[in-house]
Amino acid sequence: MAPAGDASGVAVGAAPAPLVTVVVATFNSRRTLACALDSVRRQTCHDFEVQVVGDACTDGSEAVVAALGDARFQWTNLARNSGSQSGPNNDALRRARGRYVAYLGHDDLWFPWHLEVLADLASRDGAGFVHGLGVLIEPDGVLASGPPRRGASYRGHFVPPTNWLVERALLERVGPWRAWADLGWPADVDMIDRIAATGTRIGCAPRLTTIKFPSAAWRAYAADAPRPQIAMNAQMADDAGLLAARLLCDIAAEHARVTFPTWAPPPTLLWRDVGRRARAALGATLRNLQTAPVLGTVLRWRFQRLRRRAGVRRGLLPR
Repeated sequence: MAPAGDASGVAVGAAPAPLVTVVVATFNSRRTLACALDSVRRQTCHDFEVQVVGDACTDGSEAVVAALGDARFQWTNLARNSGSQSGPNNDALRRARGRYVAYLGHDDLWFPWHLEVLADLASRDGAGFVHGLGVLIEPDGVLASGPPRRGASYRGHFVPPTNWLVERALLERVGPWRAWADLGWPADVDMIDRIAATGTRIGCAPRLTTIKFPSAAWRAYAADAPRPQIAMNAQMADDAGLLAARLLCDIAAEHARVTFPTWAPPPTLLWRDVGRRARAALGATLRNLQTAPVLGTVLRWRFQRLRRRAGVRRGLLPR
């Protein structure tokens, strides 16, 4: 027998739907998964549920979720490995209850204000898809991710899913995530392309909200792979604002090195010079970087190369 409902049609005794469903697709990366989930627990927006979906994990990742002791975090493990985030993302979406869906890579971190900033932007602008600015950390440097250059379309543009907040109704309308093996190009770029094709309003919050660690760049599935997320997660817990400012300094210094090869101040020097004004001044620098057409092209090319490398390492693509 179905539970009785009240006048609003909500089942009596049922938990109210959260504002956001957080989707975390994972595969045998329990140490970085723990860091990613820590960053969710630190969110200033507490109105969320979390669907952690393992892609046939065998490393005990479920224990990481259970150890949280938080009913908002739910674990599911797929019976068969799908080879990409598409399978876990689709499984999580079928059980999502939030008005919005936010994706978080199991290698990545959110700043504490991520959900609050994006939810406020989506509500204020009536946007179906919003994202923040992100920093992508690789062993040999950093990159910024953000919107396409002014006036350009999001179709074909790359923004890591870790940055996204999307209306669940919009995701249901555009259809499921497609497997990258069937596409020939990244599944997340395909999803943005289909979302942009609906004509929905898209917004970008001019604030650094995410840190991404590309799995292929860090050899994430190797037994001896470095785990920079662990130290950075501790730094974020200690002082997230200071960490954000330092990363902005790193981006500005890298931009200076590429743009002016004969003048490349180290990040520590740049940080000392800008002092307390770092976040404001370098935040403007980061926003300006997003308008550079070359940056978007290089970013998409680099990620396609890294994704293919990850597929080869996992035995999903030929060498």
